[in-house]
Amino acid sequence: MKLGLGLYKSLLNDSNFRFAKQCGATHLVVQLVDYVKGGDSPTLTQNYLNGWGATANEGKLWQLDELLALKKQIESHGLTWAAIENFDPAHWYDILLDGPKKHRQIEDLKWMLRNIGKAGIPIMGYYFSLAGVWGWTSGPAGRGQAMSVVFDEAKIDAQAPIPNGMVWNMTYDTQAAPGTLPAVSRAEMWERLRWFLSEMLPVAEENGVRLVAHPDDPPLPELRNTARLFYNHTEYERLLDVSGSPANGFEFCMGTLQEMADGDLYDLLDKHSAAGNIGYIHFRNVIGKVPHYREAFVDEGDLDMVRALRILKKNKFDGVITRFGRRHKSGGVAGQCGHGIAVLHYKSISVKTTAGAAPVGVHRTDEAVAEYPQGSPVGQGYGVGRIAARPAAEAGEALVEIRCFAHGNRRLPAHRGPGNGGIAGGAGTAAVGVDRVKTAGGKVVGFVFAGGERNNCCQKKQEQIFAGI
Repeated sequence: MKLGLGLYKSLLNDSNFRFAKQCGATHLVVQLVDYVKGGDSPTLTQNYLNGWGATANEGKLWQLDELLALKKQIESHGLTWAAIENFDPAHWYDILLDGPKKHRQIEDLKWMLRNIGKAGIPIMGYYFSLAGVWGWTSGPAGRGQAMSVVFDEAKIDAQAPIPNGMVWNMTYDTQAAPGTLPAVSRAEMWERLRWFLSEMLPVAEENGVRLVAHPDDPPLPELRNTARLFYNHTEYERLLDVSGSPANGFEFCMGTLQEMADGDLYDLLDKHSAAGNIGYIHFRNVIGKVPHYREAFVDEGDLDMVRALRILKKNKFDGVITRFGRRHKSGGVAGQCGHGIAVLHYKSISVKTTAGAAPVGVHRTDEAVAEYPQGSPVGQGYGVGRIAARPAAEAGEALVEIRCFAHGNRRLPAHRGPGNGGIAGGAGTAAVGVDRVKTAGGKVVGFVFAGGERNNCCQKKQEQIFAGI
């Protein structure tokens, strides 16, 4: 598994690339569509019932030199650009709507797909939908009254028609004539998808790019008077029946698939991670199912995220697991805090053992090395560290790797000792040291902070997470 973070277009800058690296991410999934608003603090907890906004990018295709420049910038931070997520509605609205420009637009998408391949970006994620992600509201429904994305069908008119000039919940024509889109059947939607894939998959194969499809969120059979394609597990798996191309696959959103009315998420994950059908994974958690659910912090929802990670580890999944912020908001640094909690979960089962490894006792600091980047990411009071417990030379010992993510309101003394290089933080950054890592049976069962100080909620969260592995 590879640890990734997703970044919206407004977050594609050096500050956030540094943040991703300091969190322990190695890969990025990038949005080039500017649809989640908020500048340097984009959030989904706004009112998007009237649309994500307008796109004026018709004819403004993704140029190879632009992709290469962004890739170079990403790689300068020691990160890998793993995927692009979502086509701009301005580039393919008539493909979705079966309109008169669809043939020109499919050639435009092919041209961009070739550029993506030339730039060495291996995955292009897409969401084939007319209504798109729509119907969410928000409120202080999250843990600690955090603002959270909520879907409650009883509070909206789920079949309110889509205005002319809009698709995928984004306006592509601000001068469109008054009126609404006609109803579209499921059979018609499947025909449109088949045509799209028949044109795109050969180009994807030729250029070493994989096309992966996101399931429907919210997962209703119809939304805004148009049929949905991937609203349950069975329909989602039909995607593979359309084409057996190795370039055809899933953008496996755990949260969306859990929201669906029926089906077992763990079985679906096991089946398709073993078969190699998943391009990358959205590591999301939710509480509830349609017609009423809400976004949850990664450690509080209905899904057992550790169980999911163990399935992926068992199947030797080599793709990226990622998340996008901010589906919760409570304060200016909420997105980073949410990312940090998710990173802890990613790393909490980062325990590698050789076959037949004996139970491991306690790794103390004299058996470890620690690396702590200078300064705090994005200057918002965060300190990030890494401690890797080195195994003994003998075969059969375990390697335990933990990444610590902590923030606080004061600086602690840097803890120094054999193999523990100490901590350096930026202004307002708390410094937290790990004294020892407890393991048993090749699994992390807990750890102790140097000095025994409990300085903030993130430290408590780390202890809770590792104690439960």
